[in-house]
Amino acid sequence: MRNLVVVMLVASMLCAASGCDSEDPVRGEPQSCEEDPSVLITFPDPSYGGPYGRVVDFEWVSDTDCEIQSVRYLIMQSMQTDDLLSALNEDPGFFEEYWSRWRSFDGPQGHAIRLDEELGSGFNLLAVQARSADGKMTAEFVDDRNARIFWSRDMLGGPYLSMSENNYLGDLDDYYPASYPGVEFKWEVAGGCRLKFRIEANAEYYGRRVAGYRYGWDIDDLDNWEEPFIDDNEIPERGFDEGEHDLTIQAIDDLGNVGSKTFRFDFIPMTMERDLLWIDDFPSTNVPNPMRTMPTEDEHDLFWEGLCARNAGFDPGVDIYDVMENNNEPPALELLSHYKNVIWTYSSASVSNAWAQMLQQSDREKKTNFLPMFMARGGHVWTLGRSIGSFGGLKAVLPTESRIPSSVECPVEENCSIDKMPFRDYGVTIVDCVIGNFLFGDPMPNRTIERDALYSAYLDESDPVTLAHPDLPATLELWDEITCWYCFFNIRDRGFFYVEVYNPEYWMEIESLVAQDHFHPMFRMRSMNILSPLNHQTIAIWVTKYEDVLPEVAAGPAVAAPSVHMGFPLWFFDHDKANQIADVIFEEWGIKQ
Repeated sequence: MRNLVVVMLVASMLCAASGCDSEDPVRGEPQSCEEDPSVLITFPDPSYGGPYGRVVDFEWVSDTDCEIQSVRYLIMQSMQTDDLLSALNEDPGFFEEYWSRWRSFDGPQGHAIRLDEELGSGFNLLAVQARSADGKMTAEFVDDRNARIFWSRDMLGGPYLSMSENNYLGDLDDYYPASYPGVEFKWEVAGGCRLKFRIEANAEYYGRRVAGYRYGWDIDDLDNWEEPFIDDNEIPERGFDEGEHDLTIQAIDDLGNVGSKTFRFDFIPMTMERDLLWIDDFPSTNVPNPMRTMPTEDEHDLFWEGLCARNAGFDPGVDIYDVMENNNEPPALELLSHYKNVIWTYSSASVSNAWAQMLQQSDREKKTNFLPMFMARGGHVWTLGRSIGSFGGLKAVLPTESRIPSSVECPVEENCSIDKMPFRDYGVTIVDCVIGNFLFGDPMPNRTIERDALYSAYLDESDPVTLAHPDLPATLELWDEITCWYCFFNIRDRGFFYVEVYNPEYWMEIESLVAQDHFHPMFRMRSMNILSPLNHQTIAIWVTKYEDVLPEVAAGPAVAAPSVHMGFPLWFFDHDKANQIADVIFEEWGIKQ
Protein backbone atom coordinates (compact mmCIF):
# COMPACT_ATOMS: atom_id res chain seq x y z
CA MET A 1 0.00 0.00 0.00
CA ARG A 2 2.94 2.33 0.73
CA ASN A 3 4.11 1.92 -2.90
CA LEU A 4 0.62 2.73 -4.15
CA VAL A 5 0.52 5.95 -2.03
CA VAL A 6 3.82 7.04 -3.56
CA VAL A 7 2.45 6.36 -7.02
CA MET A 8 -0.68 8.38 -6.20
CA LEU A 9 1.43 11.36 -5.10
CA VAL A 10 3.39 11.28 -8.39
CA ALA A 11 0.21 10.96 -10.39
CA SER A 12 -1.37 13.81 -8.45
CA MET A 13 1.46 16.16 -9.41
CA LEU A 14 1.25 15.06 -13.09
CA CYS A 15 -2.49 15.54 -13.07
CA ALA A 16 -2.14 19.04 -11.66
CA ALA A 17 0.33 19.89 -14.42
CA SER A 18 -1.98 18.67 -17.20
CA GLY A 19 -5.20 20.12 -15.77
CA CYS A 20 -7.49 17.45 -14.27
CA ASP A 21 -10.64 19.59 -14.07
CA SER A 22 -14.25 18.53 -14.39
CA GLU A 23 -15.03 20.05 -17.77
CA ASP A 24 -17.84 17.97 -19.30
CA PRO A 25 -18.50 18.16 -23.06
CA VAL A 26 -21.57 15.87 -22.89
CA ARG A 27 -24.63 17.83 -23.93
CA GLY A 28 -28.13 17.14 -25.15
CA GLU A 29 -30.58 14.30 -24.62
CA PRO A 30 -28.59 11.14 -23.71
CA GLN A 31 -28.97 8.01 -25.83
CA SER A 32 -28.97 4.60 -24.20
CA CYS A 33 -25.81 2.50 -24.70
CA GLU A 34 -26.07 -1.25 -24.14
CA GLU A 35 -22.35 -1.88 -23.69
CA ASP A 36 -19.47 -0.15 -22.01
CA PRO A 37 -17.82 2.26 -24.45
CA SER A 38 -14.12 1.75 -25.11
CA VAL A 39 -11.31 2.92 -27.35
CA LEU A 40 -8.52 0.92 -28.98
CA ILE A 41 -5.01 2.37 -28.79
CA THR A 42 -3.63 1.98 -32.32
CA PHE A 43 -0.39 3.96 -32.16
CA PRO A 44 2.26 2.93 -31.32
CA ASP A 45 1.54 -0.55 -32.63
CA PRO A 46 1.53 -2.80 -29.53
CA SER A 47 3.39 -5.53 -31.42
CA TYR A 48 6.59 -3.48 -31.27
CA GLY A 49 6.61 -3.58 -27.48
CA GLY A 50 9.02 -0.70 -26.87
CA PRO A 51 10.90 0.57 -24.98
CA TYR A 52 9.56 3.98 -25.96
CA GLY A 53 11.45 7.26 -25.88
CA ARG A 54 10.91 10.29 -23.65
CA VAL A 55 8.35 11.76 -26.05
CA VAL A 56 5.56 9.45 -27.21
CA ASP A 57 2.41 10.09 -29.25
CA PHE A 58 -0.53 7.82 -28.49
CA GLU A 59 -3.54 7.56 -30.80
CA TRP A 60 -6.80 5.68 -30.45
CA VAL A 61 -10.07 4.94 -32.23
CA SER A 62 -13.49 3.84 -31.09
CA ASP A 63 -13.67 0.13 -30.28
CA THR A 64 -17.38 -0.07 -29.57
CA ASP A 65 -20.79 0.26 -31.23
CA CYS A 66 -21.63 2.99 -28.73
CA GLU A 67 -21.26 6.60 -29.81
CA ILE A 68 -18.37 7.96 -27.78
CA GLN A 69 -18.75 11.61 -26.85
CA SER A 70 -15.77 12.21 -24.59
CA VAL A 71 -12.53 10.66 -23.40
CA ARG A 72 -9.92 11.22 -20.72
CA TYR A 73 -6.58 9.65 -19.92
CA LEU A 74 -4.53 8.63 -16.92
CA ILE A 75 -0.74 8.31 -16.85
CA MET A 76 1.18 6.85 -13.89
CA GLN A 77 4.69 5.71 -13.16
CA SER A 78 5.35 2.59 -11.15
CA MET A 79 7.73 -0.30 -10.75
CA GLN A 80 4.70 -2.58 -10.41
CA THR A 81 2.52 -1.71 -13.38
CA ASP A 82 0.67 -5.01 -13.50
CA ASP A 83 -0.48 -4.41 -9.94
CA LEU A 84 -1.43 -0.83 -10.81
CA LEU A 85 -3.60 -1.92 -13.74
CA SER A 86 -5.29 -4.51 -11.54
CA ALA A 87 -5.91 -1.87 -8.88
CA LEU A 88 -7.45 0.46 -11.48
CA ASN A 89 -9.91 -2.25 -12.52
CA GLU A 90 -10.72 -3.35 -8.96
CA ASP A 91 -11.23 0.10 -7.44
CA PRO A 92 -11.64 2.75 -10.16
CA GLY A 93 -13.08 5.25 -7.73
CA PHE A 94 -9.78 5.40 -5.86
CA PHE A 95 -8.13 6.85 -9.01
CA GLU A 96 -10.83 9.38 -9.89
CA GLU A 97 -8.86 12.50 -8.95
CA TYR A 98 -5.86 11.45 -11.09
CA TRP A 99 -7.58 11.47 -14.48
CA SER A 100 -7.15 14.30 -16.97
CA ARG A 101 -10.12 16.47 -17.80
CA TRP A 102 -12.76 15.09 -20.17
CA ARG A 103 -12.30 16.18 -23.77
CA SER A 104 -14.64 15.91 -26.74
CA PHE A 105 -14.01 12.73 -28.74
CA ASP A 106 -14.66 14.68 -31.96
CA GLY A 107 -12.41 17.53 -30.92
CA PRO A 108 -8.73 18.14 -31.85
CA GLN A 109 -7.47 16.25 -28.76
CA GLY A 110 -10.11 13.55 -28.73
CA HIS A 111 -8.10 10.87 -30.52
CA ALA A 112 -4.48 11.48 -29.50
CA ILE A 113 -2.16 12.72 -26.80
CA ARG A 114 1.54 13.54 -26.74
CA LEU A 115 3.30 12.53 -23.52
CA ASP A 116 6.68 13.99 -22.65
CA GLU A 117 6.95 15.62 -19.22
CA GLU A 118 4.60 13.00 -17.77
CA LEU A 119 6.94 10.11 -18.63
CA GLY A 120 9.54 8.91 -16.20
CA SER A 121 12.28 6.32 -16.39
CA GLY A 122 11.00 2.81 -15.92
CA PHE A 123 7.47 1.50 -16.37
CA ASN A 124 4.51 3.71 -17.17
CA LEU A 125 0.80 3.01 -17.38
CA LEU A 126 -1.47 4.86 -19.78
CA ALA A 127 -5.22 4.26 -19.61
CA VAL A 128 -7.84 5.92 -21.83
CA GLN A 129 -11.44 6.03 -20.64
CA ALA A 130 -14.39 6.63 -22.95
CA ARG A 131 -17.83 7.96 -22.04
CA SER A 132 -21.04 7.71 -24.04
CA ALA A 133 -23.86 10.23 -24.22
CA ASP A 134 -25.86 8.49 -21.47
CA GLY A 135 -22.93 8.73 -19.08
CA LYS A 136 -21.78 5.12 -19.32
CA MET A 137 -17.99 4.85 -19.04
CA THR A 138 -15.28 2.29 -19.73
CA ALA A 139 -15.36 -0.10 -16.79
CA GLU A 140 -12.50 -2.48 -17.67
CA PHE A 141 -9.00 -1.55 -18.77
CA VAL A 142 -7.02 -4.07 -20.78
CA ASP A 143 -3.37 -3.81 -21.74
CA ASP A 144 -2.92 -3.26 -25.51
CA ARG A 145 -6.57 -2.34 -25.90
CA ASN A 146 -7.52 0.79 -23.97
CA ALA A 147 -4.46 0.73 -21.73
CA ARG A 148 -0.75 0.43 -22.40
CA ILE A 149 2.02 -0.69 -20.03
CA PHE A 150 5.35 0.44 -21.42
CA TRP A 151 8.93 1.22 -20.55
CA SER A 152 10.30 4.70 -21.24
CA ARG A 153 13.97 5.65 -21.55
CA ASP A 154 16.34 7.98 -23.36
CA MET A 155 16.57 6.82 -26.96
CA LEU A 156 19.85 6.29 -28.80
CA GLY A 157 19.93 6.75 -32.57
CA GLY A 158 16.83 7.11 -34.69
CA PRO A 159 14.50 4.94 -36.76
CA TYR A 160 15.26 1.26 -37.26
CA LEU A 161 16.43 0.74 -40.84
CA SER A 162 16.20 -2.21 -43.19
CA MET A 163 16.61 -2.52 -46.93
CA SER A 164 15.61 -4.83 -49.74
CA GLU A 165 17.08 -5.26 -53.21
CA ASN A 166 14.36 -5.93 -55.75
CA ASN A 167 16.30 -7.48 -58.66
CA TYR A 168 18.46 -10.25 -57.16
CA LEU A 169 19.14 -10.14 -53.42
CA GLY A 170 15.75 -9.70 -51.77
CA ASP A 171 15.43 -8.72 -48.12
CA LEU A 172 18.98 -7.88 -47.07
CA ASP A 173 18.20 -7.76 -43.37
CA ASP A 174 17.12 -11.40 -43.46
CA TYR A 175 20.85 -12.08 -43.43
CA TYR A 176 21.58 -9.73 -40.52
CA PRO A 177 18.62 -9.48 -38.16
CA ALA A 178 20.32 -7.03 -35.76
CA SER A 179 20.72 -3.41 -36.82
CA TYR A 180 22.90 -0.81 -35.17
CA PRO A 181 23.89 2.65 -36.46
CA GLY A 182 27.15 2.63 -38.38
CA VAL A 183 27.45 -1.14 -38.71
CA GLU A 184 28.69 -2.13 -42.16
CA PHE A 185 27.26 -5.14 -44.04
CA LYS A 186 28.88 -6.54 -47.19
CA TRP A 187 27.67 -8.46 -50.22
CA GLU A 188 29.42 -9.74 -53.32
CA VAL A 189 27.51 -9.07 -56.53
CA ALA A 190 28.23 -9.57 -60.20
CA GLY A 191 29.84 -6.57 -61.84
CA GLY A 192 27.50 -4.83 -64.25
CA CYS A 193 24.32 -6.02 -62.51
CA ARG A 194 22.03 -3.13 -61.75
CA LEU A 195 20.63 -3.13 -58.23
CA LYS A 196 17.34 -1.57 -57.18
CA PHE A 197 16.85 -0.85 -53.49
CA ARG A 198 13.95 0.03 -51.24
CA ILE A 199 14.44 1.48 -47.76
CA GLU A 200 12.18 0.51 -44.89
CA ALA A 201 12.30 2.49 -41.63
CA ASN A 202 10.38 2.22 -38.39
CA ALA A 203 10.21 4.74 -35.57
CA GLU A 204 6.91 3.49 -34.17
CA TYR A 205 8.68 0.97 -31.97
CA TYR A 206 9.80 3.86 -29.77
CA GLY A 207 6.68 5.99 -30.24
CA ARG A 208 7.58 8.26 -33.15
CA ARG A 209 6.99 8.47 -36.91
CA VAL A 210 9.40 8.43 -39.83
CA ALA A 211 9.56 11.86 -41.50
CA GLY A 212 11.97 11.27 -44.39
CA TYR A 213 14.76 9.30 -46.05
CA ARG A 214 18.06 9.94 -47.77
CA TYR A 215 20.67 7.75 -49.41
CA GLY A 216 23.97 8.06 -51.22
CA TRP A 217 26.76 6.03 -52.79
CA ASP A 218 30.33 6.37 -51.52
CA ILE A 219 29.75 9.29 -49.14
CA ASP A 220 33.14 10.56 -47.95
CA ASP A 221 32.05 12.50 -44.86
CA LEU A 222 28.81 11.40 -43.23
CA ASP A 223 29.14 14.01 -40.47
CA ASN A 224 28.90 16.82 -43.02
CA TRP A 225 26.49 15.16 -45.42
CA GLU A 226 24.03 17.85 -46.54
CA GLU A 227 21.72 15.80 -48.76
CA PRO A 228 18.11 16.71 -47.82
CA PHE A 229 15.69 14.13 -46.48
CA ILE A 230 12.84 13.28 -48.89
CA ASP A 231 9.61 11.27 -48.77
CA ASP A 232 10.68 8.75 -51.43
CA ASN A 233 12.17 5.51 -50.07
CA GLU A 234 12.95 4.01 -53.50
CA ILE A 235 16.60 4.22 -54.60
CA PRO A 236 17.14 4.57 -58.36
CA GLU A 237 18.58 1.48 -60.04
CA ARG A 238 22.37 1.49 -60.32
CA GLY A 239 25.31 -0.86 -60.84
CA PHE A 240 29.10 -0.78 -61.08
CA ASP A 241 31.44 -2.82 -63.24
CA GLU A 242 33.88 -3.54 -60.42
CA GLY A 243 35.16 -2.50 -57.03
CA GLU A 244 33.79 -1.95 -53.54
CA HIS A 245 31.07 0.69 -53.22
CA ASP A 246 29.25 1.84 -50.08
CA LEU A 247 25.55 2.64 -49.98
CA THR A 248 24.49 4.65 -46.93
CA ILE A 249 20.82 4.95 -46.02
CA GLN A 250 19.33 7.18 -43.34
CA ALA A 251 15.87 7.96 -41.97
CA ILE A 252 14.79 10.83 -39.76
CA ASP A 253 11.84 10.83 -37.36
CA ASP A 254 9.44 13.69 -36.59
CA LEU A 255 11.64 14.88 -33.72
CA GLY A 256 14.83 15.00 -35.77
CA ASN A 257 16.42 11.74 -34.60
CA VAL A 258 18.39 10.06 -37.40
CA GLY A 259 19.05 6.35 -37.96
CA SER A 260 21.91 5.36 -40.26
CA LYS A 261 23.22 2.19 -41.86
CA THR A 262 25.89 1.49 -44.47
CA PHE A 263 26.00 -1.48 -46.83
CA ARG A 264 29.10 -2.37 -48.81
CA PHE A 265 28.82 -4.09 -52.18
CA ASP A 266 31.82 -5.69 -53.83
CA PHE A 267 31.16 -5.74 -57.58
CA ILE A 268 33.12 -8.67 -59.04
CA PRO A 269 34.21 -8.01 -62.66
CA MET A 270 32.70 -10.65 -64.97
CA THR A 271 35.57 -11.46 -67.35
CA MET A 272 34.16 -14.83 -68.52
CA GLU A 273 37.35 -15.86 -70.30
CA ARG A 274 36.93 -19.62 -69.72
CA ASP A 275 34.29 -21.86 -71.32
CA LEU A 276 32.96 -24.31 -68.75
CA LEU A 277 32.97 -24.90 -64.98
CA TRP A 278 31.59 -28.09 -63.42
CA ILE A 279 30.43 -27.73 -59.80
CA ASP A 280 30.44 -31.24 -58.33
CA ASP A 281 27.92 -31.09 -55.50
CA PHE A 282 27.02 -34.77 -55.73
CA PRO A 283 28.96 -36.51 -52.93
CA SER A 284 29.36 -40.28 -52.89
CA THR A 285 31.89 -42.91 -51.82
CA ASN A 286 33.91 -45.55 -53.61
CA VAL A 287 32.32 -48.37 -51.64
CA PRO A 288 30.87 -50.89 -54.16
CA ASN A 289 27.11 -50.58 -54.57
CA PRO A 290 25.75 -53.76 -56.19
CA MET A 291 22.15 -52.49 -55.99
CA ARG A 292 23.21 -49.42 -58.03
CA THR A 293 21.17 -46.97 -55.94
CA MET A 294 24.04 -44.49 -56.25
CA PRO A 295 27.13 -44.17 -58.42
CA THR A 296 30.47 -44.42 -56.72
CA GLU A 297 32.47 -41.21 -56.49
CA ASP A 298 34.79 -42.36 -59.28
CA GLU A 299 31.91 -43.45 -61.54
CA HIS A 300 30.14 -40.13 -61.19
CA ASP A 301 33.34 -38.15 -61.75
CA LEU A 302 34.27 -40.20 -64.82
CA PHE A 303 30.80 -39.72 -66.33
CA TRP A 304 30.73 -35.94 -65.92
CA GLU A 305 34.33 -35.37 -66.84
CA GLY A 306 33.56 -37.27 -70.06
CA LEU A 307 30.55 -35.04 -70.78
CA CYS A 308 32.46 -31.85 -70.00
CA ALA A 309 35.34 -32.99 -72.24
CA ARG A 310 32.98 -32.61 -75.18
CA ASN A 311 34.06 -28.99 -74.82
CA ALA A 312 37.62 -28.84 -76.12
CA GLY A 313 38.71 -26.15 -73.66
CA PHE A 314 37.66 -28.07 -70.54
CA ASP A 315 40.60 -28.81 -68.19
CA PRO A 316 39.74 -31.22 -65.29
CA GLY A 317 42.65 -29.82 -63.30
CA VAL A 318 41.25 -26.27 -63.45
CA ASP A 319 37.56 -26.35 -64.33
CA ILE A 320 36.11 -28.52 -61.56
CA TYR A 321 34.93 -27.22 -58.19
CA ASP A 322 34.41 -30.12 -55.78
CA VAL A 323 32.05 -28.99 -53.02
CA MET A 324 33.02 -31.80 -50.64
CA GLU A 325 36.70 -30.84 -50.94
CA ASN A 326 35.82 -27.23 -50.15
CA ASN A 327 34.19 -27.77 -46.76
CA ASN A 328 30.76 -28.23 -48.36
CA GLU A 329 30.67 -24.53 -49.27
CA PRO A 330 29.30 -23.17 -52.56
CA PRO A 331 31.89 -21.64 -54.86
CA ALA A 332 32.58 -17.93 -54.58
CA LEU A 333 31.19 -15.56 -57.17
CA GLU A 334 34.79 -14.64 -58.01
CA LEU A 335 35.31 -18.17 -59.37
CA LEU A 336 32.19 -18.04 -61.52
CA SER A 337 33.19 -14.65 -62.89
CA HIS A 338 35.83 -16.36 -65.07
CA TYR A 339 33.31 -18.65 -66.83
CA LYS A 340 30.67 -18.34 -69.53
CA ASN A 341 28.91 -21.61 -68.69
CA VAL A 342 28.36 -23.59 -65.48
CA ILE A 343 27.14 -27.14 -64.85
CA TRP A 344 25.96 -27.73 -61.26
CA THR A 345 25.21 -31.35 -60.30
CA TYR A 346 23.67 -31.67 -56.84
CA SER A 347 22.44 -34.38 -54.53
CA SER A 348 19.88 -34.33 -51.73
CA ALA A 349 22.54 -35.40 -49.22
CA SER A 350 22.27 -33.05 -46.24
CA VAL A 351 26.01 -33.30 -45.47
CA SER A 352 26.83 -31.37 -48.64
CA ASN A 353 23.87 -29.41 -49.86
CA ALA A 354 25.67 -26.33 -51.17
CA TRP A 355 22.87 -26.18 -53.75
CA ALA A 356 20.23 -25.84 -51.01
CA GLN A 357 22.29 -23.15 -49.29
CA MET A 358 22.27 -21.17 -52.51
CA LEU A 359 18.54 -21.49 -53.09
CA GLN A 360 17.44 -20.69 -49.56
CA GLN A 361 19.51 -17.48 -49.11
CA SER A 362 17.15 -16.41 -46.33
CA ASP A 363 19.15 -16.05 -43.16
CA ARG A 364 22.61 -15.36 -41.83
CA GLU A 365 23.86 -18.93 -42.28
CA LYS A 366 22.99 -19.13 -45.96
CA LYS A 367 24.77 -17.84 -49.05
CA THR A 368 23.75 -15.23 -51.59
CA ASN A 369 22.30 -16.89 -54.68
CA PHE A 370 24.54 -15.52 -57.44
CA LEU A 371 23.17 -17.72 -60.26
CA PRO A 372 20.49 -15.19 -61.35
CA MET A 373 23.16 -12.47 -61.46
CA PHE A 374 25.43 -14.78 -63.46
CA MET A 375 22.65 -15.46 -65.98
CA ALA A 376 21.71 -11.78 -66.11
CA ARG A 377 25.26 -11.03 -67.25
CA GLY A 378 24.93 -13.55 -70.10
CA GLY A 379 26.19 -16.69 -68.35
CA HIS A 380 24.47 -20.04 -68.92
CA VAL A 381 23.74 -22.80 -66.40
CA TRP A 382 22.83 -26.47 -66.55
CA THR A 383 21.54 -27.50 -63.13
CA LEU A 384 20.39 -31.01 -62.28
CA GLY A 385 20.60 -33.75 -59.71
CA ARG A 386 19.10 -36.07 -57.16
CA SER A 387 15.88 -35.00 -55.49
CA ILE A 388 14.61 -36.98 -52.53
CA GLY A 389 13.45 -35.79 -49.14
CA SER A 390 13.67 -32.08 -48.33
CA PHE A 391 17.14 -31.17 -49.52
CA GLY A 392 17.53 -31.64 -53.26
CA GLY A 393 16.09 -30.02 -56.32
CA LEU A 394 14.12 -26.81 -56.64
CA LYS A 395 12.02 -27.69 -53.60
CA ALA A 396 15.08 -26.84 -51.51
CA VAL A 397 13.68 -23.28 -51.44
CA LEU A 398 10.74 -24.52 -49.36
CA PRO A 399 10.70 -24.87 -45.56
CA THR A 400 11.65 -28.43 -44.58
CA GLU A 401 8.16 -29.06 -43.18
CA SER A 402 6.44 -28.20 -46.48
CA ARG A 403 4.17 -30.74 -48.09
CA ILE A 404 4.29 -31.62 -51.77
CA PRO A 405 3.03 -30.52 -54.28
CA SER A 406 3.84 -26.95 -53.32
CA SER A 407 4.05 -23.56 -54.95
CA VAL A 408 7.51 -22.00 -55.11
CA GLU A 409 6.03 -18.53 -55.54
CA CYS A 410 6.58 -16.34 -52.51
CA PRO A 411 3.38 -16.38 -50.41
CA VAL A 412 1.60 -13.03 -50.21
CA GLU A 413 1.53 -13.19 -46.41
CA GLU A 414 5.34 -13.31 -46.25
CA ASN A 415 5.62 -9.90 -47.93
CA CYS A 416 8.71 -10.91 -49.92
CA SER A 417 10.52 -8.27 -51.91
CA ILE A 418 11.33 -10.81 -54.66
CA ASP A 419 10.48 -14.41 -55.45
CA LYS A 420 13.08 -17.14 -55.16
CA MET A 421 14.98 -18.36 -58.21
CA PRO A 422 12.78 -21.36 -59.21
CA PHE A 423 9.75 -19.12 -59.74
CA ARG A 424 11.38 -15.86 -60.77
CA ASP A 425 14.17 -17.12 -63.04
CA TYR A 426 13.31 -20.71 -63.97
CA GLY A 427 9.60 -20.09 -64.61
CA VAL A 428 8.43 -22.93 -62.32
CA THR A 429 5.23 -22.45 -60.31
CA ILE A 430 4.60 -25.86 -58.68
CA VAL A 431 7.13 -28.47 -57.54
CA ASP A 432 6.18 -32.13 -57.13
CA CYS A 433 8.22 -35.33 -56.88
CA VAL A 434 8.08 -39.12 -56.76
CA ILE A 435 9.10 -39.34 -53.08
CA GLY A 436 8.27 -36.57 -50.63
CA ASN A 437 6.21 -35.33 -47.72
CA PHE A 438 2.89 -35.29 -49.56
CA LEU A 439 -0.36 -33.49 -48.97
CA PHE A 440 -3.24 -35.77 -48.14
CA GLY A 441 -7.01 -35.65 -48.21
CA ASP A 442 -9.33 -34.00 -50.72
CA PRO A 443 -8.53 -32.80 -53.37
CA MET A 444 -5.14 -34.59 -53.34
CA PRO A 445 -5.27 -37.77 -55.48
CA ASN A 446 -3.95 -41.05 -54.15
CA ARG A 447 -0.16 -41.09 -54.39
CA THR A 448 1.99 -44.23 -54.22
CA ILE A 449 5.63 -44.74 -55.14
CA GLU A 450 4.74 -47.88 -57.06
CA ARG A 451 2.51 -45.91 -59.45
CA ASP A 452 4.46 -42.65 -59.55
CA ALA A 453 8.01 -43.93 -60.11
CA LEU A 454 9.57 -43.08 -63.47
CA TYR A 455 9.62 -45.76 -66.17
CA SER A 456 11.24 -43.60 -68.88
CA ALA A 457 11.28 -40.06 -70.27
CA TYR A 458 10.42 -38.60 -73.64
CA LEU A 459 10.91 -35.29 -75.42
CA ASP A 460 8.13 -32.72 -75.17
CA GLU A 461 6.28 -32.57 -78.47
CA SER A 462 4.78 -29.08 -78.44
CA ASP A 463 7.04 -26.52 -76.77
CA PRO A 464 8.60 -24.23 -79.40
CA VAL A 465 12.02 -24.08 -77.70
CA THR A 466 12.21 -27.88 -77.58
CA LEU A 467 10.99 -28.22 -81.18
CA ALA A 468 13.82 -25.93 -82.24
CA HIS A 469 16.33 -28.58 -81.08
CA PRO A 470 15.57 -31.68 -83.21
CA ASP A 471 18.89 -33.34 -82.31
CA LEU A 472 17.73 -34.05 -78.77
CA PRO A 473 16.86 -37.75 -78.21
CA ALA A 474 13.15 -38.47 -78.65
CA THR A 475 13.22 -40.83 -75.66
CA LEU A 476 15.43 -41.11 -72.59
CA GLU A 477 15.56 -44.53 -70.94
CA LEU A 478 17.19 -45.58 -67.70
CA TRP A 479 20.72 -46.95 -68.13
CA ASP A 480 20.89 -50.75 -68.42
CA GLU A 481 23.49 -50.82 -65.63
CA ILE A 482 20.95 -49.65 -63.05
CA THR A 483 17.90 -51.62 -64.25
CA CYS A 484 19.34 -55.17 -64.08
CA TRP A 485 17.19 -57.84 -62.47
CA TYR A 486 18.98 -57.56 -59.09
CA CYS A 487 19.29 -53.73 -59.19
CA PHE A 488 17.08 -51.64 -56.94
CA PHE A 489 15.67 -49.57 -59.79
CA ASN A 490 14.77 -52.43 -62.09
CA ILE A 491 11.70 -51.36 -64.01
CA ARG A 492 10.00 -54.70 -63.49
CA ASP A 493 9.54 -54.05 -59.75
CA ARG A 494 9.71 -50.40 -58.91
CA GLY A 495 11.03 -47.86 -61.45
CA PHE A 496 13.14 -44.79 -60.65
CA PHE A 497 12.63 -42.58 -57.58
CA TYR A 498 15.05 -39.61 -57.86
CA VAL A 499 12.73 -37.38 -59.89
CA GLU A 500 11.34 -33.89 -59.39
CA VAL A 501 8.31 -32.76 -61.40
CA TYR A 502 7.41 -29.23 -62.46
CA ASN A 503 3.95 -27.69 -62.95
CA PRO A 504 2.05 -31.02 -62.80
CA GLU A 505 -1.20 -30.53 -64.67
CA TYR A 506 -3.44 -32.13 -62.03
CA TRP A 507 -2.34 -29.65 -59.37
CA MET A 508 -2.22 -26.65 -61.68
CA GLU A 509 -5.89 -27.37 -62.49
CA ILE A 510 -6.84 -27.86 -58.83
CA GLU A 511 -5.23 -24.54 -57.89
CA SER A 512 -6.50 -22.78 -61.08
CA LEU A 513 -2.96 -21.81 -62.02
CA VAL A 514 -1.54 -20.92 -65.42
CA ALA A 515 2.09 -21.59 -66.30
CA GLN A 516 4.36 -18.58 -66.67
CA ASP A 517 5.28 -17.49 -70.16
CA HIS A 518 8.90 -18.54 -69.72
CA PHE A 519 8.09 -22.11 -68.59
CA HIS A 520 9.35 -24.38 -71.39
CA PRO A 521 9.20 -28.19 -70.95
CA MET A 522 12.07 -30.20 -72.43
CA PHE A 523 11.48 -33.78 -71.19
CA ARG A 524 8.39 -35.42 -69.70
CA MET A 525 8.14 -38.65 -67.72
CA ARG A 526 6.26 -41.90 -68.19
CA SER A 527 5.22 -43.37 -64.87
CA MET A 528 5.18 -47.03 -63.92
CA ASN A 529 1.38 -46.78 -63.99
CA ILE A 530 -0.48 -44.71 -66.56
CA LEU A 531 -3.02 -43.75 -63.85
CA SER A 532 -0.35 -41.90 -61.88
CA PRO A 533 -0.94 -38.12 -61.68
CA LEU A 534 2.74 -37.71 -62.61
CA ASN A 535 2.40 -39.54 -65.92
CA HIS A 536 3.38 -37.28 -68.85
CA GLN A 537 4.49 -34.45 -66.54
CA THR A 538 7.51 -32.18 -67.02
CA ILE A 539 10.86 -33.19 -65.48
CA ALA A 540 13.31 -31.02 -67.48
CA ILE A 541 12.97 -27.43 -68.67
CA TRP A 542 14.64 -24.72 -70.70
CA VAL A 543 15.47 -21.55 -68.73
CA THR A 544 14.84 -18.71 -71.17
CA LYS A 545 14.51 -15.57 -69.05
CA TYR A 546 18.02 -14.39 -69.96
CA GLU A 547 18.40 -16.14 -73.33
CA ASP A 548 18.79 -12.86 -75.23
CA VAL A 549 21.59 -11.48 -73.04
CA LEU A 550 24.90 -11.34 -74.90
CA PRO A 551 27.79 -11.57 -72.40
CA GLU A 552 30.82 -9.29 -72.49
CA VAL A 553 33.74 -11.73 -72.46
CA ALA A 554 37.50 -11.27 -72.19
CA ALA A 555 38.23 -14.26 -74.48
CA GLY A 556 36.39 -16.73 -76.69
CA PRO A 557 32.99 -16.48 -78.37
CA ALA A 558 30.13 -14.54 -76.76
CA VAL A 559 26.81 -16.32 -77.23
CA ALA A 560 23.28 -15.47 -76.10
CA ALA A 561 21.47 -18.75 -75.31
CA PRO A 562 19.01 -20.44 -72.92
CA SER A 563 19.97 -22.40 -69.84
CA VAL A 564 18.73 -25.86 -68.77
CA HIS A 565 17.41 -27.47 -65.60
CA MET A 566 16.70 -31.17 -65.08
CA GLY A 567 14.85 -32.64 -62.12
CA PHE A 568 16.87 -35.89 -62.15
CA PRO A 569 20.54 -37.04 -62.08
CA LEU A 570 21.59 -37.82 -65.64
CA TRP A 571 24.10 -40.54 -64.67
CA PHE A 572 21.21 -42.99 -64.15
CA PHE A 573 20.04 -42.66 -67.76
CA ASP A 574 21.34 -44.03 -71.06
CA HIS A 575 24.88 -42.66 -71.36
CA ASP A 576 24.90 -42.42 -75.15
CA LYS A 577 21.77 -40.29 -75.04
CA ALA A 578 23.29 -38.24 -72.22
CA ASN A 579 26.16 -37.45 -74.60
CA GLN A 580 23.62 -36.48 -77.23
CA ILE A 581 21.92 -34.07 -74.80
CA ALA A 582 25.26 -32.52 -73.82
CA ASP A 583 26.15 -32.00 -77.47
CA VAL A 584 22.92 -30.10 -78.10
CA ILE A 585 23.37 -27.89 -75.05
CA PHE A 586 27.04 -27.22 -75.77
CA GLU A 587 26.27 -26.36 -79.36
CA GLU A 588 23.63 -23.92 -78.16
CA TRP A 589 26.25 -22.38 -75.88
CA GLY A 590 28.86 -22.24 -78.64
CA ILE A 591 31.36 -24.54 -76.88
CA LYS A 592 30.87 -27.90 -78.62
CA GLN A 593 34.18 -29.15 -79.97
